[in-house]
Amino acid sequence: MKKRFVRLLSVLLTVALTLSLAGCSSSNTEVTAKGYPADKLVDVIAKAQEERQAGKQVLVVRMNKNKKFQKEQLNKEGYEEFVEFYKEELKR
Repeated sequence: MKKRFVRLLSVLLTVALTLSLAGCSSSNTEVTAKGYPADKLVDVIAKAQEERQAGKQVLVVRMNKNKKFQKEQLNKEGYEEFVEFYKEELKR
């Protein structure tokens, strides 16, 4: 019974998120790396709050090990743009 309730709850949350995104003009996700410095994370969250007040749907999440799958799942939920923040600068 408990597993069914959890599954039903996750389905309801997904539907609610999809409906809330349907009325939104754009949505993006800011993905932060594990161990991202707290002082920089404050800036990321402040930027997200500014965008939310401008009417955008913004989600700030920690980066999973399998970030390709994470992006696919978030894309299914309606998030289109991904901005990644790493602990260290990427070497090119």
